[in-house]
Amino acid sequence: MADKCYYDTQATGTSATEITFFSHTFADGENVTNLTESYKLDRDFELRRIELIPAADISVTDAQKLMEKSVIKLYIDDQPVLELPTPAVLTSCGIDFYTEPGNSGTEEYVKVSSTLDGYQLEEPIRIPAGTRFYVKLFIDSAFGTDTNLMIALYGRV
Repeated sequence: MADKCYYDTQATGTSATEITFFSHTFADGENVTNLTESYKLDRDFELRRIELIPAADISVTDAQKLMEKSVIKLYIDDQPVLELPTPAVLTSCGIDFYTEPGNSGTEEYVKVSSTLDGYQLEEPIRIPAGTRFYVKLFIDSAFGTDTNLMIALYGRV
């Protein structure tokens, strides 16, 4: 078995309260997904960790919507098999810009640190190759600004 990550990116729009991931295919672009067929994996997969990654341009108000009254559900063969509060699966990267003490302020240094790490499953969930699967985000109210969200599933094939 080898490590594998499947990912998919969706635009939130400004009217949706349900966002479904893994409907794209590789034809939509490598920066969008790595699925060869929508809603299906090319190999058997043992899911071990799940992350929801908001785009860097997400507004504070929309980020708060992910922290309050929202859930993520994993469906296999159209059956819900995992439900988690969205904050449990969030991942983010904190980027700090700072100047060195005594510096005139013309040189900036960047420090990148992970602030949230998604959700690690205690027991892996098996997603068979060729079986319909998807992840849905349910939010209480639609985003105010269209942005992108990426879901990443980490595991073994």
